[in-house]
Amino acid sequence: MFEKPIALMAGLFLLVTPVQADDETFIVKAKRKPANEWREYETRILSGVEGYDMARTDTQYSRYGGLLRSKHEATGFFYTKKVGKRWFFIDPDGYLFIKKGVSATRIHDGEPYETAFAKKYGTAKGWADQTAELLREYGYNGAGGFSGDKDLLLADDALIISPVFNLLRSYGKHNSPQGRPVRWVDDVIPVFDPELRDYMEKRVANYITLDMVNNPKIIGYMSDNELGFYHAVLKNYLTQDADNPNYKGAWKWLRARKGADVSLGDITEADEIDFMGHVAEVYYKLATDIIRARDPNHLIMGTRLHGAGKRLEPIYKASAKYNDVVTVNYYNSWGPSLVSNWEQWADKPFMITEWYVKGQDIADANPAVTNYSGAGWIVPTQQDRGHFYEHFTLKMLESPINVGWHWYRYIDQFDVVDQTEVNKGMLDNTYENYPPLMDAMKRINTRIYDLIEFFDGTDLTTK
Repeated sequence: MFEKPIALMAGLFLLVTPVQADDETFIVKAKRKPANEWREYETRILSGVEGYDMARTDTQYSRYGGLLRSKHEATGFFYTKKVGKRWFFIDPDGYLFIKKGVSATRIHDGEPYETAFAKKYGTAKGWADQTAELLREYGYNGAGGFSGDKDLLLADDALIISPVFNLLRSYGKHNSPQGRPVRWVDDVIPVFDPELRDYMEKRVANYITLDMVNNPKIIGYMSDNELGFYHAVLKNYLTQDADNPNYKGAWKWLRARKGADVSLGDITEADEIDFMGHVAEVYYKLATDIIRARDPNHLIMGTRLHGAGKRLEPIYKASAKYNDVVTVNYYNSWGPSLVSNWEQWADKPFMITEWYVKGQDIADANPAVTNYSGAGWIVPTQQDRGHFYEHFTLKMLESPINVGWHWYRYIDQFDVVDQTEVNKGMLDNTYENYPPLMDAMKRINTRIYDLIEFFDGTDLTTK
C-alpha cells in the first residue's frame, strides 16, 4: 500500500520538487485545501515498477482503441467480458478494450475560453477533430461524463462517449445547493413513489434518440450522478405521513426483514445501512429496466458512486447487481485503496469516473486561481500532478476488475458555485497543454495492455 503519510520535514526540502525516495517510490507533498499544511506521501511511478521494461508500449490499436492482437466476438457494440481472471470491455469490432477518457471534454463559454477557442479552433467541427487527435496522441480513446457529446461526434474519427443522464436527481423535493451533491428533504430519497417510473421513462425517451441506439461510438450510459444513497435514513422514512408511499415502502421492507411487530426502537445501525442498499437496489432495477427497454445495445454504467457510497457494501453490491459496470468518483485518498474491498464484494467491472489533483504552481503564477474549490488534492507542481496520475492508475491496473477510468477534467475550471478558478484540467483555460502532467498520462495510457500483461503474467494475444 502507498497511502500512509510520512512525517513532515522542515526547511528548504519542502520548497523543492520531490526526490526519489527509493527504487520504487517518490515522495510527493499534498494538501486538501490551500490553508492546510503540506503532508508527504509515498508515490509509486511507472519507472519505479520493479522489473517493468519501460521500452515496451502497447501494440497496434483497433479503430476504437482496442488491442488489435486480442480478437473476440464482435457484436457491433461494446460489451463486457471476463478473459481469464480479468474483466475487459470488448469493442464493437471484437477487440479487447480498456476505456481511457477525460471528463468534461467540451467547448466552454465565457472568457478567456471563447477568445482562445476562436483563435485555435474556429468551429465546433474544428475543435472536435483537433481534440480527438490530441487525446489519442496522449493515449486516450474517449471522453468521460459531462462532455460535449454532440460536438465530439462531429469529428471525422470521433472519440468514444459515455453520456450521463439525470433520471432521479431532479425528482422530488431537494434541500441542497445547486451544483452540489443532491440531498432530498428529510434525506428521504423518493424511490418508492409510484410516479417515479413514468418520470424516468419520459426522461430516458428524451435522452436516448434512435440515432444513439444505433451508434457504436457510445460505450454506455451513466443513469445519474452522485445520488448519495448513503443519506437514505430509514427512521426518517418511517416518520413521514402515513399516506406517503416512501413511508409505506420502508415499513414493508423493515417488516419483511424483522417481523410484523417491529418498531422504530428495534432499528439497528445494520438495518440503516442495509436499507441504504435496498433504496439503491430499487433505483438501479428501475433505471436498468427503463434504459434496456429503450436501448438494448449499450451498456449501463451506474451512477458514479461517491463519498460513503463507495465504502458501503450494500450500496456497492446494488450497483454491481444491476449495472454492467460500477462507476465511482474517488476523492480524499492518496490512491484507490477500496479496490480490494470491491473485488471481494462483487465480481463485476468498475471504472473510476472522476478523480484529479491540482497544482499549486498555477495558483502561485495567477492570483485568480485559488484552487479552493473541489475535493481533489493540491500538489506543488504539474510534474507532481503527473506523479499522482501514475500512482493512481497503476493501482487501478493491478485490479482484475478495473476496465478503465475518466480523468477529471479536460480544461481548467471556473467554479460557478465558489466563483473561483481551479487547476483541474489537463489543459489550461486557453486550451494549452500542461506538458509534465500530460507526458505522465501518455506514459501510462500507451502501455495499458502491456502493463496488464506484466501485472497478470499473461499474454492477451489471441490465436
